[in-house]
Amino acid sequence: MVRCVTHYHADHIYGLQVYKDEGAQVFAPAEALAYLNGPQATGAAAERRETLKPFVDDRTRLVYPDVLVDRDASFALGRPHLRPEAVRPVHSDGDMAMLVQPGGVLFSAT
Repeated sequence: MVRCVTHYHADHIYGLQVYKDEGAQVFAPAEALAYLNGPQATGAAAERRETLKPFVDDRTRLVYPDVLVDRDASFALGRPHLRPEAVRPVHSDGDMAMLVQPGGVLFSAT
């Protein structure tokens, strides 16, 4: 199982621990590490445990990606081919879109 994260904002990463505990590999843009290793991530998580109870609680934890997608990287994940593509910063410091082939459908989240 693979979980691709388009970017590391709270509404996209809180809950990743559920997938991780089920054995999923987490794919994310390489810039995710700057967010995770900075003070913003832990500060926001602590604040949201208070303001977003019961949806964010002590079981919510920050999950580091298993695979970092560099800006020039693309690869296939199964069939149909889902190709993560790192894009230039648009909505966050690191953004990623997902191209479905065949069909040419592009998933992008902001």
